[in-house]
Amino acid sequence: MKTINKISEAEKSNIKSIAKINKLVKSGKLIKSHTSTIREYISRKSCGYVSAYSGRFGVGFTHASPNWSSTRFSYVTYYVKPTI
Repeated sequence: MKTINKISEAEKSNIKSIAKINKLVKSGKLIKSHTSTIREYISRKSCGYVSAYSGRFGVGFTHASPNWSSTRFSYVTYYVKPTI
């Protein structure tokens, strides 16, 4: 299987919100890989933050969001480019 290795600088600067990521998921350019917990506090007043990701699960973006059940742990969802 082949993986697209890079995210262009234009893509990194353009994708700053979860709404744009959801559009890319619907169009098939990204897939939602999985959600896990991280030991980090993210305010419940915010929707979290989006950052570029390149690592073990592929190349794409992560969305860190608050966990309403805990103040010590938050959620991180991985959105990666599909393998060809």
